[in-house]
Amino acid sequence: MTQPNPASVAAHAAALQAREPSYVDPATGLTAMTEISHLERGYCCGNACRHCPFEWASVSFNDMPADGKPPPPVSLELMQEIAPDLL
Repeated sequence: MTQPNPASVAAHAAALQAREPSYVDPATGLTAMTEISHLERGYCCGNACRHCPFEWASVSFNDMPADGKPPPPVSLELMQEIAPDLL
């Protein structure tokens, strides 16, 4: 897996701490959804999202990124706060 940009990691961490659904990635200028948005939706959309807490459950083999490795699991504390019904 490619190493994430430190500024992007910091922006994501700040958005999570503020309980924001998204943030602007300083490396690309694009809006990225945090785990909060994904948990509120409640399922994997199949788009191989950067912060998917569902381990890319709906991503087809052909749509997997080159490294093929889903993001790390979301923290249990965040899941209990945002989407306790998924536990």
